[in-house]
Amino acid sequence: MNEFEVNKKAIRIDASKCIGCGLCIRLCTQLFIMGENKTAKCQTEVVSGILLKEAENIAFQCPGSAIKLSEE
Repeated sequence: MNEFEVNKKAIRIDASKCIGCGLCIRLCTQLFIMGENKTAKCQTEVVSGILLKEAENIAFQCPGSAIKLSEE
């Protein structure tokens, strides 16, 4: 990767693993919202830069391990 390329990853929530605790939403309203079925939803499909670091930290803290990050 050269200095002009930005590290980015796809982000999604596995609804079958989300327990609806809202931790991710409290930690970053830029990335997550509460869905109609009381599980979290991502507000974007791809994250990069500072938000990627934040998403990685939040995914690590998710009690249901529902937040998934993957290479695009």
